[in-house]
Amino acid sequence: MSNGLWAWDVSALVYARTYGPLAHRLDDEIIATTKAAFQGGVIIDCGCGPGVVTAKLAAAGPRLVVAVDVSQKMLDQVAPRDNVVTLQSVVEAGTLTKLRGEHAPEGFSLILFKRSLYHPHDQAVALLRDCYANLKPGGSIAIVHPEGSVLRYAFGEPMRLRSYTPYHLFNRTISRLGVAIGGEHYTTPTREELLALAAEVDSGAEISRIPLDQACFNLVLIRKPLTGP
Repeated sequence: MSNGLWAWDVSALVYARTYGPLAHRLDDEIIATTKAAFQGGVIIDCGCGPGVVTAKLAAAGPRLVVAVDVSQKMLDQVAPRDNVVTLQSVVEAGTLTKLRGEHAPEGFSLILFKRSLYHPHDQAVALLRDCYANLKPGGSIAIVHPEGSVLRYAFGEPMRLRSYTPYHLFNRTISRLGVAIGGEHYTTPTREELLALAAEVDSGAEISRIPLDQACFNLVLIRKPLTGP
């Protein structure tokens, strides 16, 4: 793989084993927030990794979950289920249009980016516009992203020492090291930057930031209204 994407194959060796209680709590919050919207519909799990969240989504009532990841070694770990299909692909502008034709002519109920929307600004806008165009009315794009501000990410808000502070300081240090050596390439927006990005997607979109128990992550929903274009 080019452009550092080989790093995800390496990460696949240990990813599922390092998925701790904090990550599971975050998953529970995401599903509780979005569950009503995707009942009986089709979900795209972008950057699904070894399928930890995919399995939870699949058990929560959708007709189908399409689990997409750039790493086949990650996808090989996705547990087989009747309502899950996997696809090795880079998620970029045009990907969702193609997947809609194959899996959801009516449009997607939920498109999830959980710590996977690391594209540069212009690419992210183009991708999110493609996603929005392929939502069904009432469907949502959910973006769950680490907070770009180191202080918010490590200490939350109001700022104080928390149980996750040492882990997140370590994680951010390792991430920056990965960028420096070319093993990873991504951007980490602040909540303000993430909301501003969402606002560029479509003037008719309903945009909201959902407070999470873990203030180190931001959950932004971009919802297509039930009526309108």
